[in-house]
Amino acid sequence: MMKDWYRYRELAKKWLKGTISQAEKEEFSTWYNTEQDKDLDIPPYIAGSEEEHREKLLNNIRNEIGRRQKPKKFVARWVSLAASVILITGFSIFFLIRTDNRKNDLQQEKMLSLANDVPPGKDQAILILGDGKKIALETANIGEFAQNDGLIISKGSDGQITYTVSDQALEKSNLTSKHTIMTPKGGQYKVVLVDGTTVWLNSSSSLTYPTRYDPKVRRVHLKGEAYFDVAKQDNKAPFIVSTDRQDVKVLGTQFNINAYDNEVAETTTLVEGRVQVTTKGQEKEQILLPGHQSKVGIRNNEVFLQMAKTDVEEFTAWKDGYFYFNDLDIYGVMRQLARWYDIEVQYERMDIPDKFAGKIPKDSNLSIVLGVLKTAGVSFNIEGSVLKIN
Repeated sequence: MMKDWYRYRELAKKWLKGTISQAEKEEFSTWYNTEQDKDLDIPPYIAGSEEEHREKLLNNIRNEIGRRQKPKKFVARWVSLAASVILITGFSIFFLIRTDNRKNDLQQEKMLSLANDVPPGKDQAILILGDGKKIALETANIGEFAQNDGLIISKGSDGQITYTVSDQALEKSNLTSKHTIMTPKGGQYKVVLVDGTTVWLNSSSSLTYPTRYDPKVRRVHLKGEAYFDVAKQDNKAPFIVSTDRQDVKVLGTQFNINAYDNEVAETTTLVEGRVQVTTKGQEKEQILLPGHQSKVGIRNNEVFLQMAKTDVEEFTAWKDGYFYFNDLDIYGVMRQLARWYDIEVQYERMDIPDKFAGKIPKDSNLSIVLGVLKTAGVSFNIEGSVLKIN
């Protein structure tokens, strides 16, 4: 029986990753629909009801005692074979289902009511020009909205910011300054730099870049998180992303860098191409290959640089509109939610062992996300913009 449980837990993970076959989907669906309709024969000395039994099981799982038992009753409903959100914690599997209308279905599945619900983040950022002028990009006009240092700055109908070189700049090729684009908590933005490189900037992040690159190198400075699709140049000038702890050097490639101050390490995740990661201070170098991730941090007052194969989607899903948790602890989950929903998270204890796996659309209100986590056994209360984890 326990062997079967492991089998279906692995099928749930394959469904989450999109690697499950049609035959495996049917196997999993048959098992789930059969199991969720079974009544539990619970001896009175164990629990007085199925709900009490479920709570005991969750507590046992957290204490690693629950490995002796398997819950047979799942909290969420199996509506169709179109599951897009699966949460796996301990020995329980939880589902949110969507069909073609993702947002409406999630609203129907909402399991939590907040007096003052928090909407999801949106495309918003501040652009700081070389002369110090600040422009709120969310309210900037569609089309050309600024000229600076010989560059034309335009906003597309999708909100994307694009830099193009004006005739005046061609005549004054030495004209240059630095611009900075900053996203607040609850914001994100997409910008196309003057060399054609596209950057997706995540919440509470900033990117500083020159309006004209040095002929030998294209260097930008990142705080927070961003996904880069670097344009190749005829002169093969390398593109370097500089953070507090590392320099990431590329020619033309796609990668994600997470360099938030409140994360344990800075991570660089390579989607395609090839990059060189160099730490600052105590210089260490590593060539990163597609499907791999480097981590740069400080341990025992020394800089460390590690590389390992990874699930790329887990670290790039934010750009495509999803939270993607893959055996992530509650603290990592909450750091992402705090940045996107602009909330403060407090904990009653700092030794919660639970791990979470799942995908949740970022365009969901906070109540939807918290509802899913509540189903997975997370206890909390929210007061204003402060979320307290119990």
